[in-house]
Amino acid sequence: MTPERAADVAEGWLQRARWQPALFAPEPRRLELLRLRPGWECAPFRLRVHRNQPFEHVAAVLAPFLAFAGRRAELSLGDYDDSLAFAAAGAGDVELVWLDFDRYRERLDPAGLVAWLVDRVRALRATTDAPVLVTDAPPLDAAASELNARLAALGEIPGVRVAALSGAWAELGARALDARAARFAGTSLSDAACLAAAQALGLVWLPAALGQRVKAVVLDLDHTLYAGVLGEDGPGGVTISPAHLELHRRLLALRERGVFLALASRNEPEDVDRLFRERPDLLLRPAHFSARAVAFRDKAAGLHDIAAALRIAPEALLLVDDNPGEIASVAAAVPGVRLLHAADPALAARALDLYPGLHGHAPGRDDALRVADLAATEERERAARSAPSRDAYLRSLEIVLTFSTDDPAQLRRMAELSNKTNQLNTALRRFSEAQVAARLSDPSCRTVTVALRDRLSDSGTIAALFARRDGAALVVDELVVSCRALGRGVEHAILTEGVRRVLRDLPASEVRLPFWPGARNAPALAFLAEWAGRALGAEDVSVPWDPARAERSLATAPVTIVHEDRA
Repeated sequence: MTPERAADVAEGWLQRARWQPALFAPEPRRLELLRLRPGWECAPFRLRVHRNQPFEHVAAVLAPFLAFAGRRAELSLGDYDDSLAFAAAGAGDVELVWLDFDRYRERLDPAGLVAWLVDRVRALRATTDAPVLVTDAPPLDAAASELNARLAALGEIPGVRVAALSGAWAELGARALDARAARFAGTSLSDAACLAAAQALGLVWLPAALGQRVKAVVLDLDHTLYAGVLGEDGPGGVTISPAHLELHRRLLALRERGVFLALASRNEPEDVDRLFRERPDLLLRPAHFSARAVAFRDKAAGLHDIAAALRIAPEALLLVDDNPGEIASVAAAVPGVRLLHAADPALAARALDLYPGLHGHAPGRDDALRVADLAATEERERAARSAPSRDAYLRSLEIVLTFSTDDPAQLRRMAELSNKTNQLNTALRRFSEAQVAARLSDPSCRTVTVALRDRLSDSGTIAALFARRDGAALVVDELVVSCRALGRGVEHAILTEGVRRVLRDLPASEVRLPFWPGARNAPALAFLAEWAGRALGAEDVSVPWDPARAERSLATAPVTIVHEDRA
């Protein structure tokens, strides 16, 4: 990054910090939002809206929320259409279904309405691979609450999410509706409800649909998790207010969902240890932090160390810090990192409920396993240091790999691995949920998922192999192995057994693995060269399949292989 570019990025994040009171307000104000113009680049995306009520009242204030997430919507509005014929022109990167459900009440009960809506959304799904968001209803009576509960059925359609605006609307209560203005505005939603919808869509739902994800929240200490300066005031002199405690609770809730917490502070490590010993009223404890960078040094260097320790990219980090100077310097030195100015703990707590990339993703078992799995890494490293050999170390882990083929229950995890894995990803194809679903129903394709556990932890599903037959060749369109699994000697067994498993259904004499070079997938090329047994350039790998060689390779692998047959 050039110095000029770094300065622009830093100023952009300082401007974002100044926007925070307006963007994260419990009830945003339209005039304040309309004054906000980003001074940084925002990546465009196509948002296609299918509706039976006006969306313009939301769209008019959507831009600043999206800009905070670094995005800009190119909007395509369909005609008002109760039948949901999906006639909006063009193709969207995100499809949004925006409905006034009251228009159907006289004809359909909640169960009937949701059954009809599932059918219509399936019709939309058949025309596009883009993610689909369907907003819910203001939960102001029993019928609306029942409808919102039944909308969960939409989540069974690949790549479809219910954008739950009902929580924000419930906070407004009766003020969510404005019956008097309905005949002029074309919608019964009040201005406050439209603002709340823009806030939730722009900060949470649309960034999540576009793949934005924060995997770790990195926390400053002084004037962030408490009021005061530890080095000057000592552990007894810092103040932990009710607002700080609420911030701690939000952070712990994120950790429960699989988001890493880490510390990055310019303090003496001994002082930080004393703080936790002498202040039991701190809800956050040392065990809650999966990585620490506590030292009087450049905070950007600490963030790089934290990203390496957590095995994630720096752009998956969110730094929460009260110091604008730190925000500017980190923004300039760590490309892609996310930042939150936390001088006000109450505002910071609310911001964590809305911050782009932290919410809006479908929860999965593997998310919950992530934090505990990384905690076992330190014990694995001790075992590696004390083992007489690498092979002895790997066998001491008692690794079990469980292979499944075309398992629909793994669909979301398959898409997540394809889109989020960067180091051992052979082709960088980035399959969407809809594309994965199409492969699962294609008789010429097979998709194998691999779960990993050892004697120290359960890592969950850590790999996916997307294959298809093409003439005499089996083409592995993409192999992805999570970085959490690297270092345990499982890559060869994953690819060899995965291919062998697919060849039972799709016999072939040759195996071909397309390779596409990316910014961080050099490890994938090195692995493919090792697997193929020859040096490679940035090229596809093609090898004749040798069952005997595969058998020998698996016989010596330091793993136990388990199969789960398809239903």
